[in-house]
Amino acid sequence: MHAPNVRLPRNKRGGLVLILGFALALTSTSARAALSYEWIDGASYDPAITSPDTFLGEPFADRHASVDEISAYSRLLASQSDRVTYREYGHSVEGDPLAVLIITDPANHERLPGRRDNLEKLRDPWQFSDAQRREAVDAELPLTFIACSVHGDEASGADAGLLLAYYLAAGRDARAREILANSVVLIDPCQNPDGRRRFLQHIRAFRRQIPEPDATEAAMEHNQLWPGGRRNHYLFDLNRDWAFLTQQETQARVAEFLRWYPQVFVDLHEMGRESTYFFPPPSEPVNPNVPDELRAWWDRFGRANARAFDAKGFDYFVRESFDLFYPGYGDSWPTLHGAVGMTYEQSTTRGLVLRGEDGELLEYRDAVHHHLTAALATCTEAAANGRELLQSYAKVFDISKKRASRDATREIVFTVEERPSEAHRLAQVLTAQGVRVYRTLETKRARLRPYDGGETQTVELPPGSYRIPFSQPAFGLVKTLLDPETPLNEDFLQQERWRKEKGLRNRFYDVTAWSLILAYGLPTFASGGNIDVPSELVELGVMPPGDFEAARTGDAKDPYAYLIPYHGNGAIEALGRLLWNDVKVDISLDGFTQDGVPFPRGTLVVKSRVNKHVSKLRHILQSIVDDTGLSIRNATGAWVDEGPSLGSSRVQRVHMPRIAVVSGPGIRPASAGAVSWVLEARYGIPHTAMLVRTLAETDLSQFNVIVVPEVVAQPPIDWARLDPWVRAGGTLVTLGSASVHLVHDEGDLTTVRVIEDLRDLEDDAESSVSAPEDERPVPAEHRPDHTPGAILSLDVDLTHFLTLGEHATTHAPVYSDRLMREPEEGSAVATFAKEEPRVAGFMWPAMEDAIRGMAFLTHEPRDRGHLILFAEDPSFRGTWEGLDRFLLNAVLLGPSLGE
Repeated sequence: MHAPNVRLPRNKRGGLVLILGFALALTSTSARAALSYEWIDGASYDPAITSPDTFLGEPFADRHASVDEISAYSRLLASQSDRVTYREYGHSVEGDPLAVLIITDPANHERLPGRRDNLEKLRDPWQFSDAQRREAVDAELPLTFIACSVHGDEASGADAGLLLAYYLAAGRDARAREILANSVVLIDPCQNPDGRRRFLQHIRAFRRQIPEPDATEAAMEHNQLWPGGRRNHYLFDLNRDWAFLTQQETQARVAEFLRWYPQVFVDLHEMGRESTYFFPPPSEPVNPNVPDELRAWWDRFGRANARAFDAKGFDYFVRESFDLFYPGYGDSWPTLHGAVGMTYEQSTTRGLVLRGEDGELLEYRDAVHHHLTAALATCTEAAANGRELLQSYAKVFDISKKRASRDATREIVFTVEERPSEAHRLAQVLTAQGVRVYRTLETKRARLRPYDGGETQTVELPPGSYRIPFSQPAFGLVKTLLDPETPLNEDFLQQERWRKEKGLRNRFYDVTAWSLILAYGLPTFASGGNIDVPSELVELGVMPPGDFEAARTGDAKDPYAYLIPYHGNGAIEALGRLLWNDVKVDISLDGFTQDGVPFPRGTLVVKSRVNKHVSKLRHILQSIVDDTGLSIRNATGAWVDEGPSLGSSRVQRVHMPRIAVVSGPGIRPASAGAVSWVLEARYGIPHTAMLVRTLAETDLSQFNVIVVPEVVAQPPIDWARLDPWVRAGGTLVTLGSASVHLVHDEGDLTTVRVIEDLRDLEDDAESSVSAPEDERPVPAEHRPDHTPGAILSLDVDLTHFLTLGEHATTHAPVYSDRLMREPEEGSAVATFAKEEPRVAGFMWPAMEDAIRGMAFLTHEPRDRGHLILFAEDPSFRGTWEGLDRFLLNAVLLGPSLGE
């Protein structure tokens, strides 16, 4: 739960009343000390408010403030200043508080409870009149949200946030008073405490103590050990997660954003060591769902920042980098919600001082000062143009209303029959982002067309289907998140083609396709009109009920078995929970029909007789139904109408897997984190995280599954040592670049081959002029092109155990230059479609031709074991729910099936 707003108690002298966890000896003299460095020209401060220098007992930004110091000082400001409210809105994975400081004139605090109602009027021209919305503009103040250091090793933003908070809490000059009187400022001083702790521990451990910190770029204090402090506990990049809400920090932050609906949102970052400072306007491409109304504000805030930087002689640049296309950033997602979303980037010191190539020293204090200057200039500009900002904010939603009225689609609808857990989960993810999603209450026949293309057809929508109307304030976000493809600017693409011809580096900053519909693998339809069917608004955290037949019928006698159809990821989640509750589970490798009811292949069979030892079996099953929305049926006996009987050898026992995930130096941190998160946090599957180097010294017989996430160049993996383990019954699963590394190993563990010369794909490949890489490098024009995150169709083998739970063609992201052939011994379980494989995103034409029919997922039996290779990482950013079953089938079923 989120803590309520906290206005911490103050004594008559403004001293701290509560214990903050630090032994602070605050004397009246020290409490009145001014900042020793002139951070803000002309500033004057209330001496009753403790300065950061005094709080730390040393000049501020001579070192990085710790996570605990940030939290304690934030609380202290709230206890001493009636301008400041401290509000906890969540916690990090490791338990640190996530909090904002709400700062404005004391009189304005009384107006804040009505803010959301007024902002809802500004955002919704469908339900509120122009007069009501004008009144709301008059009643409100603009809100500027300063978000600091979402990347834990980009530390200067957090310290700048504390300085800004102090200035606004204690400032007595005209500028501070004007900001407070005419706006509300929210500061989130530490978005990623877990990453920051990891980063600061490295700095403490390796910083030179005498005579001063080392400014040499090669110094260890500037070069982090694996996995670094950028990411959160699960090694996710929180600045890529806004649109997908996989991490609890993001979920909490998005909820806090929606509580306030800011007009300006600034994300403080750090960038490369040889840069200066960046603020908007951003570079191209810009998401086409962003209206020009907001583009104009980027220019205005950019010019305001430029004036502040010019006055101090600080260097900066604009437009050359940092696009606003991908929707998961801390600038693009707020922008798609109507805010002026902006990323500010400061060149990093990664320590306390760094010497650049030009010999100049950049001190950490300088980095903090630059961020403070930009953030303060932004707050000043917002306060000076408050009414115009609010009017512009309302206009953004007027534009959305016009765009929605011109769109050929009026509603999107997806059903729950094939993949109920994925449908419910997507509905919750969208609802958590402020999207209005409705659940139908009756059966409805409607003329619809497939959302990813095709002819209009009559579709019967069962009760429980999900509708997403375009006529809503989140229209731009809905279009961006759910459209199969968000088009790139043609001018940008033309420039990229020119750059490729010239051998220049591309400017694709992130993936170019991300549709949640495709990622979740849901059959989705579009309606050209509003679907007239009784519906209810989906509530956050409310799961539609599943159906447990045993509980519904009230029969106290256990049936022969309980049947859990493998319709989507809920079933594989159920399998994990059953196994770890010591429940014996069988799985049907074929579909069957019992009492006229069809059950798909992969149906879980929980037989009562062999589970007499489980005293709370029904309770366990009921909790699975409640948590996943699954339906569990009773089996009257082993007899079936069609397909294998429940006592057949085609119904096999699933044994408890003993899983190790290889991690540590040599493994790509984001991939290691994503795999661990999918197993642990998403599906509750225990596993052991094992360092790469321990592969050579560990008794591997204690594991029957080893997953190797993506690797960096030349990881120290002895694949030959894994060969006898696989042949003795182990299941080895490799992801993305780990699969390529395995293929390139000189051993013969796999018969998969990787194409590195496109000429090898020609009909006369045997006479190809390509040569071994060490003899003659492959010319650039014949090498596979790197794909910047496109989405491709997969053709899957629906007879293989790795595709249990899959019913048709699915989709996968491609973000590499890998071309993997099917194995000579084994099978390609999933391949990229031979006809028109690209569904969304950018892909060079030569690569699209080359990837047709190439393997995405391969399986090679090795005596009693399995070798399973993925060409790409199916756990990428935790977003590809439609691929989870492939990975989970491998780790949960591999040790038991396919021998």
